[in-house]
Amino acid sequence: MTREQWLHEVFISPALDDKHRVADVLVHELCHAVDNCRNGHGPIFRGIATAVGLEGPMTATIAGSQLRERLNALMSELPDYPHRTLDVRVNAKKQGTRLLKIVCPGCGYTARTTRQWIDRGLPTCPCGTLMASND
Repeated sequence: MTREQWLHEVFISPALDDKHRVADVLVHELCHAVDNCRNGHGPIFRGIATAVGLEGPMTATIAGSQLRERLNALMSELPDYPHRTLDVRVNAKKQGTRLLKIVCPGCGYTARTTRQWIDRGLPTCPCGTLMASND
């Protein structure tokens, strides 16, 4: 299969829930598809993007006023955007024990330990000096 025969899939981040921003991103990604994803955000892409009404830095375009009017007219005919922001932190694992840095003031030897062990008493460095906590 040659590059010219490739199909393009557009993925819109599920973190976006504003229908206007989603429309901006969709138009931006369709400009890449028209370009056959050949030119990144360079001059050829810029020509396509500005021709359809996108403005701003080519890596983060937004709809210009005329394109915004056209998109708003189109969106007024469509049902509400059926999506809320996907919170990727919902099932995020809570951080376990945080290790704190302790340093020997004599030789600079560094180790990490928990708050529980620091509260019980700092250890002695292999050089024989009592280690110190950085916090």
